[in-house]
Amino acid sequence: MHPKQFTRFAVLLLIVFLGLYLGWRWGSGSKSPEIALKIPNFEKSPEKSGKAEIPRTTPMADWGDRPIRYPDGAVQGEILFTFNDESSYRKYLWAMEQAGLQPLGQIDTLRILRLKTSVLSQLKIPFESIDFGFNYRVSQPAPPIEALPEGLFAPASYNQTAAQITKSLEGDGSGVLVAVLDSGLFPHTDFEDVAVEELVLTGGQADDPGAEHGTSVASIISGSNGVAPASSLFIVRVLGEEGEGHSFHVAEGIIHAVERGAKILNMSLGLYEDSALLRHAVQYAHNQGVLMVAAAGNDRYTQLSYPAAYAEVLSVTAVDARHQQAGFPNQSAEIDFAAPGVGIVAATEEGKSGQFTGTSAAAPFVSGTLAALLSKGDLLSPDQAVAQLEQSLNEAGALGDDPLYGGGWIDWERLSETEAERPDIALADIYFPPEASPGTNVSVDIVIQNRGNRWLSGGELVVQLSDSPDRQTFALRSTQPGEAFSQKIYVQVPPAQLLEKIRVTAMVQTDDAVADVVPDNNFKIVEFGATP
Repeated sequence: MHPKQFTRFAVLLLIVFLGLYLGWRWGSGSKSPEIALKIPNFEKSPEKSGKAEIPRTTPMADWGDRPIRYPDGAVQGEILFTFNDESSYRKYLWAMEQAGLQPLGQIDTLRILRLKTSVLSQLKIPFESIDFGFNYRVSQPAPPIEALPEGLFAPASYNQTAAQITKSLEGDGSGVLVAVLDSGLFPHTDFEDVAVEELVLTGGQADDPGAEHGTSVASIISGSNGVAPASSLFIVRVLGEEGEGHSFHVAEGIIHAVERGAKILNMSLGLYEDSALLRHAVQYAHNQGVLMVAAAGNDRYTQLSYPAAYAEVLSVTAVDARHQQAGFPNQSAEIDFAAPGVGIVAATEEGKSGQFTGTSAAAPFVSGTLAALLSKGDLLSPDQAVAQLEQSLNEAGALGDDPLYGGGWIDWERLSETEAERPDIALADIYFPPEASPGTNVSVDIVIQNRGNRWLSGGELVVQLSDSPDRQTFALRSTQPGEAFSQKIYVQVPPAQLLEKIRVTAMVQTDDAVADVVPDNNFKIVEFGATP
């Protein structure tokens, strides 16, 4: 044989043997069905959620020779796989079992696995039909006092229990199961007559250290001092001793609560990353007709935390005893309700009670109210209960939905008095726009609302500026129950160097002023300008 021919033959033979060897290595030791590998491109950082600009870092980890870029807030060393079909999900679980491996967690309903990234290098079986994601850190909203800048007005404390604040509400929550996804529950006399079930996803017990936050939240919903005292509680501990957890446990808790039969889920917790896992769990609960309520957050951001930011979740901000936005909540046009959230007397540890402040306190007012409405003899659907609650909102801030108050603050007297005739015209707010500043001419909206349950016609609005003897008078138009409208006036804000304020005084009354059931809400004074 010619030397060149021999060389070509040897090279060809080597290639054949190499191919046979690689094929043997690929298939050896594996009796499971073969699944094609789909490796995501980790070289490009995941896109930002488009929400508030929060300081971000991007630590790295290796998956074989491919780097994994963890977004800010993600749990290091973990990855989530969501399978698009049941067959692929079961095949991958079988493959893990054959390899002697176990996931950190699994949610069969959503076909999601929580894995250590180290498992991926140990498991030599390819996989397909998956989407990857991250497990994000979740926490209780920050303590409000830390979010209030120095010099901001001090919000007025309610210093009352939820039962005292909502005493006019009909319905006690009987037969309604409310799930509280939080930090657990301490034993307390408030819950002596409450049916309580517990599920701990963080390890340990529901009453382990750190359960004070969850105890306070639960006591606003149910128990002797709660909004819906006879409602049952499903306590799902998803936060640890320091009030921190992760999105996998929250999603897992949502699924467990839905499957247990909860009608309402309260989540006084949040994160600022849009977790695909959490979004899937929320959508699942929504599809099952479960109402979800979440705290807006206490960081004074111009966005909501998740899950409150999801359209399927009712988001709640906090007002003080003067029904003014409490200063610390996040602001967003997506806020649904404003509820009491300053100085609420709630259960704490060791059978004690104390003042509870934050959007964490406001959210359970909505959850408890919905439980009460669902327990009434009206047999309301979840959507009907929400609609009835929306009809009881008192206008505040700018006319219509606004970033500070959402649809408005809950008026439990209006919610309860639906049959007896109840005429009530209210001076809802005197609203200075955000662009108002010292030395400028601005338009100010005087917001008026019919808070009664019958049509109102006639009457007048009287406005006076600072110490001027002149008054502006406007005729009121006819309004239907719940309707709000605004009257625009124009004012000159004093220059900053004068250290003066413009004072707007407004009063409204109908022709039938004697019949107004709440005359105290017919008058309001607001000052605006530079502070000495």
